[in-house]
Amino acid sequence: MAADEGFDPWFTDHDHRFHAAYLTDERADFDAADLLGHLALPSTARVIDAGCGDGRMAVRLAALGMDVVAVDADPSQIDRCRDVASRRGVELELIAERLENLELEAPADGAFLWFNTFGTLDDEGNAGVLVALRRSLVAGAPLLIDTHRRAAVIAALDGAEAVVEEVGGWTQVDELTFDQASDRLVIHRRVASGDQVLVNRTIRHWLPDPSMWPAILEAARFELVELLERGDDGLLVRAIAR
Repeated sequence: MAADEGFDPWFTDHDHRFHAAYLTDERADFDAADLLGHLALPSTARVIDAGCGDGRMAVRLAALGMDVVAVDADPSQIDRCRDVASRRGVELELIAERLENLELEAPADGAFLWFNTFGTLDDEGNAGVLVALRRSLVAGAPLLIDTHRRAAVIAALDGAEAVVEEVGGWTQVDELTFDQASDRLVIHRRVASGDQVLVNRTIRHWLPDPSMWPAILEAARFELVELLERGDDGLLVRAIAR
């Protein structure tokens, strides 16, 4: 299967619209501090923000003096990141490229995949992302993967109704199921304005069982250091590897 066949990993303008209410500057400040605590790198380290989106994490690390490489497959996201960096008066390296194709001239001291960036491709694509990050890092560099905990997601979906969000005159409806055969959270998303349906897409997000993480990372020559649950509801987990 080709990397995009049956998969829709792109973060769209409509996604930004519905995330803006909770992806605040205060939340980004907290997340950046939390991230740095796990990476435990010096303030001058070279760091890869893999799947940087609009740069909410990348620009904060750059503002602290880090040498940030911000990578995203979507050129429009890179443009957003560039605008955010300009407004905050910081410089960083911007790369519009699929993560599995990443090639850096100078390896980095650490990398992270934040806000469920990892797992949106097919099996070959997801594996390729980790391989590309490994070849882009110095030996012993930390990798942090921020994702959802499979068992908690399955439990939360039991009997759950569709998730409906409204912003202004826009409505987003997410119908969520879990495909046990592929270990993927399946999100059928519809966005409408009045009677006009503007988005009708399916997003598939790989959520490995915790027992799978050592082998997943070892295949890309990483070693799992720790799996950390986070959040009061236990839905979120971070895989820390080197």
